Amino acid sequence: MFDNIDSVDGKYNFTTDIKIRDWASLTATQAYGIYALGLYCSETDFLSLAADANTDGADDKKLDLIHIDKDTNTAYIGQVTVYAEWDKESAESNKASDLAVGMGWLLQDDIDSLPSRLQPKAQELRDLLESDEPIRIELLFIHNATESKNADDELRTIAATTNRLIGKDNVNVAYRELGINRIQDLFDDLDKDILISVAVPLPIEDHFGIHNEDWEAAVFVLPGNRLKELYSEFSERLFSANIRGYLSIVNKKGNINKVIRESASTSPQTFWPYNNGITILTNNFTIGDGEIVLEGLSIINGAQTTGVVAELDEDIAANIKVPCRVVACTDEDVVNNIIRYNNTQNAIKSFDLRSNDATQHRLQTAFKDYEIEYAHRRSGLRRLPATAIHADTVAPCLASFHGEFQTAIRNRADIFESDEKYNRTFPAGISAEHVFLVQTLSDAIDEKKSTLKATVATGNASAEDELLLKFLSYSTSKQFLIAVTGRLCEQIIGGRVADRFGWKAIAASVTPDKARLRLAWSIALDQIYPLVKHAAGNDPYKVVRSTEELERVSDHVSSILESLKTQFSAGFDNLRSLTTNG
Repeated sequence: MFDNIDSVDGKYNFTTDIKIRDWASLTATQAYGIYALGLYCSETDFLSLAADANTDGADDKKLDLIHIDKDTNTAYIGQVTVYAEWDKESAESNKASDLAVGMGWLLQDDIDSLPSRLQPKAQELRDLLESDEPIRIELLFIHNATESKNADDELRTIAATTNRLIGKDNVNVAYRELGINRIQDLFDDLDKDILISVAVPLPIEDHFGIHNEDWEAAVFVLPGNRLKELYSEFSERLFSANIRGYLSIVNKKGNINKVIRESASTSPQTFWPYNNGITILTNNFTIGDGEIVLEGLSIINGAQTTGVVAELDEDIAANIKVPCRVVACTDEDVVNNIIRYNNTQNAIKSFDLRSNDATQHRLQTAFKDYEIEYAHRRSGLRRLPATAIHADTVAPCLASFHGEFQTAIRNRADIFESDEKYNRTFPAGISAEHVFLVQTLSDAIDEKKSTLKATVATGNASAEDELLLKFLSYSTSKQFLIAVTGRLCEQIIGGRVADRFGWKAIAASVTPDKARLRLAWSIALDQIYPLVKHAAGNDPYKVVRSTEELERVSDHVSSILESLKTQFSAGFDNLRSLTTNG
């Protein structure tokens, strides 16, 4: 699939991982772009991400990827180039400039004039930009060459132009060149809590130390200009073990980063008592004459402080004193808890909050019996096979299936942060076989969407296929369909369902490749898609976001399936034979 990729196997080991994955109907360029995007935004269920984010194709308006993360109000928009020569000296900067053209289309042109597959994304992005919440747009230039200053300069200009085009104080436009070296760093980050492994000296004067059987710590003052230098040298790699990276400064009242900046700029002498400082995780440290030398480091708390200090003028940064705590530990379980408890004050997206939950451990053990990996914690993301089931990906699907549609589409982090919603999504008695049932339903919808994209790209799709793809291209459409399916469970099963959690896959159908049950869902869904699309109408944008419309569409489809149960029965027979109710 990836021509000439073997030429860099010895230098970049992520190439082995990308080659062994099943990329379904994606082209090499599409797969490479999705792989890089997934590593970058921590969405490592790549095929699910591809179904949502891939916009590459004929007349794509220079936009190959558009992914909108509603949990963080972040839009990732990318241009992807894969050269025949891997690891060439640099990518052509004019390829990056294609993003400027694409952003003009996406933000300014009449939506109806855009290709049908881009219209849903354009509508969703524009609606996001109408919000008064902090919003971040990340412009990504993804390629398989070495990063270069020319490309970086071009991207900086495009980001500035896009920022002016939007013209809103609550919107930050950032950019990132993801060349072959940075993609390798992102891949390494899956396998290391501490990505920076070199020895790093920091100035130290007064300090005190704490010794423990499992860890050792030192507390001291770090000059702001040295923290600024660290960010300049290592950038986002500083935060490899942090659940959140630097979120940049937005001009919104009450935004913590804006407050930190104002504190540092207006009263540097009081920065120490006003700021909680930073916590650094390291493998080991030694203290000598006037300095502490860290053997590797990651800032696990204080990413926002670090980022703000990095943006200060040099003379201001030199005048502030940052509280600094260094913790040395190599025990993986202790490290995971250090990371977790150093981030509990943030409204975080990570499912690490439930990493030690008994239900999650039980599901992981149950899936092992089927030779399926179930990733429910940060360390579980490390080099996972393509067949893995991801807790954070399946969670919103479970929520939708069981009536928490709005949580799934608007704030899926609540599933893990709210005890009430977590217990409704992952009750103590939930089975691996039920999770598998919902996961394969999700996979079948993703597969249908990807297949339709490939068909439409050839120009041979029917008008009905194009309309269905447009419907599925809305980011909430998958959760809408899953929610509808949950409400149709009795019509699909052909009998009474007392508890949807009792509907589950039979053991023989729970396999790592998920093939049998995914196919059964595909056959069943082919009967449901036209009914849902027809009930949604010609303008489904608001429909697939509304609980009231969900109920209306479900009731409409249910009445059709009930009145024509004999005609529809055959399409559900395969699914019925592979599942059980009770």
